[in-house]
Amino acid sequence: MPRLTRNQVEAATVPCTSLDRNGQPCGKPGQLGLPAGICPEHAVAVYRAVVKLMDKAA
Repeated sequence: MPRLTRNQVEAATVPCTSLDRNGQPCGKPGQLGLPAGICPEHAVAVYRAVVKLMDKAA
C-alpha cells in the first residue's frame, strides 16, 4: 500500500477554512485529492464559479 504524502495527510486532517454565510470558517473535514483547507462542498462551489466565468468569457 503506498504511503500518503504530507500534502495528502494535511488535506484529510486540516479543516475547511472557507467562510460560510455568517463569515465564520466552515470547519468541515477535508478530503484526499483536494487541497488542504477546503471541503468537498466548497470545492464544488469553486468549480461551478470558475465554469460560470469561463462560459461568460467565451
